[in-house]
Amino acid sequence: MKRAVAKEYLHLDQRLKQIALYTERGVESYAEPLVQDACDALLMRIGEAANRLSRLDEPDPASVPWHRVVSMRNWLIHGYDVIDRELVWQTISVALPTLNKDLAERISVAHRVVGT
Repeated sequence: MKRAVAKEYLHLDQRLKQIALYTERGVESYAEPLVQDACDALLMRIGEAANRLSRLDEPDPASVPWHRVVSMRNWLIHGYDVIDRELVWQTISVALPTLNKDLAERISVAHRVVGT
C-alpha cells in the first residue's frame, strides 16, 4: 500500500471513530442539531476520502460500496436543505459500522505503512 493511500485509510478511520463517539448514546445524541452538523461534515469528509482513494487507483475492497459513500457525500453537499435525518441516522447506525468492519484489514495495513 502506498503511503498516500494509507493516509486516506487512516483519515477514514479517524472520521468513523469521531462519528461513533458523537453518537454513542444512540439516536438521542443524534437528535441534537450540533451533533447532526458534525456528523454531516464527517460524512462529507469520508466521501471525499473515498473519492481520493479512487483517484489514487486504489483497488476497491469487494465488500465496500464506495459509490454509496460518495453518493452520500454528494447528497449532503448538494441537498443540504432537504436532508432526511432518518436516512442519515440509518447510515450512521447501520452502514458505518459495517464499513468500519470491512475496512479493518486495510486500516491495519495503513497503520503499519505510516508507522502508527
